[in-house]
Amino acid sequence: MILKDTWVIMFANPLSGSRKAKKWLKVTERKEFQLPNGTSAVFQVFNLVEKRDRERGFRIIVEIQQKMQKEMELMGFTQTTVIVLVAGGDGSLCNLLLQAKAN
Repeated sequence: MILKDTWVIMFANPLSGSRKAKKWLKVTERKEFQLPNGTSAVFQVFNLVEKRDRERGFRIIVEIQQKMQKEMELMGFTQTTVIVLVAGGDGSLCNLLLQAKAN
């Protein structure tokens, strides 16, 4: 895994509320793109309801954190930003936090 400037990890709950989060699950692969300021970004979506997919998302976050830690040790700083989004209702956010804590 190569660190990018920004990682956006989304956990979508297709069963929550109006079920609008279901449309995000159509994004099945990691997407890389350039932001207007010239930095690179990665966007990836995981299904919050499916255990294997959710755990894959958690593993990627851990890998990013480990690589960021190595950057800090080598250079004294990191230029990587990680944004975690939850698509669903309040219960989806609480569920994600509980699952993350368990992992």
